[in-house]
Amino acid sequence: MSKSNVFRIIVLLAIVAGSLSLGAKPASALPYDVGWQDPEWVCEDFYGGYYAGDLVCVFTTDTWYWGLAYYVSQGFYLGGFSEYVGDVWEDLGCPLDEGIAFEMARYQAGPYPDQYYYDLYKFIGCYVVDPGVGDRTGDDEGAGTLSLKPPRNGMMNYDAGTCDANNCRITPALPHGAAADLGTIPGGADATLYVNLGGGTGSYTACFYGEGTIYQYISGLWQSIATSIGGGMSCASASGDGSFAFSEN
Repeated sequence: MSKSNVFRIIVLLAIVAGSLSLGAKPASALPYDVGWQDPEWVCEDFYGGYYAGDLVCVFTTDTWYWGLAYYVSQGFYLGGFSEYVGDVWEDLGCPLDEGIAFEMARYQAGPYPDQYYYDLYKFIGCYVVDPGVGDRTGDDEGAGTLSLKPPRNGMMNYDAGTCDANNCRITPALPHGAAADLGTIPGGADATLYVNLGGGTGSYTACFYGEGTIYQYISGLWQSIATSIGGGMSCASASGDGSFAFSEN
């Protein structure tokens, strides 16, 4: 796959993802929700990447697979997506343990100052992701924590044995059904978290920054679950894979 073809695919994915989320062509969906006017929100909450600041959005092999792959699966199937991820890294010349960085561009979508949005624009190079930005995978016999970048989204605190040889993962990108039904949550969702235990069945707590109610997607429905509040965070106990959403008070 040539680099030019990779760029075309990436741009196509960005356009498709934006259209699916907004339910309309960008030019007809004005004014944009305030989230789309925040490059960090677009990078982390929509695409599932790391926001490195200065309009740079970084995808690692984990965030690319768990974030952007979800949007692809909504509209069409590329086939062998994990192999495709490897092809992208090879074509762009980035080591698999480094991220690929994209410049984000501000697009004016209407005649008024508040009618604009941010989106991915072009590949600008390889990027070494600082582990402190937010670990997303775990393989630890003991107890531990996986956290997305605060104050966005949330974290999971897992018990000993939960991630033992299971490579736990967390991401803000929800599976299709859960994401499509977010509008059924009273007051809407302020943050989302998907926990995948890689086949494990251990227990953990899902936490979000702020005080409010945590919802879990159970049997095709978003249901409020017992939420404890303290220390500026809201937490709920869970086990197995799970999709969670947070509605702040």
